[in-house]
Amino acid sequence: MNDGFRQIKIDPPLPCVYHGCDKQAGVAIVYEVSEREWRMVPTCEQHTVAVPGWKEVQSEVTHR
Repeated sequence: MNDGFRQIKIDPPLPCVYHGCDKQAGVAIVYEVSEREWRMVPTCEQHTVAVPGWKEVQSEVTHR
C-alpha cells in the first residue's frame, strides 16, 4: 500500500471531476505530490474506483 494516497469522504459534496459528468462527488482520492502539497480528485459513486487496503477517512476539508 502506498501511504501517499488516501480515499476520503467529502461533505458537502463537490462536482465530479470526470468530463461530462454532472453528478456530485461524495468521496475523493487524495495523493501527495510533494512534501508540502497534496491534490484531491473528487469522484461520484459511478466513477469511484475501490482501492484495496485504503482506509476511508473523514475529510478535514469543509465548506462553510
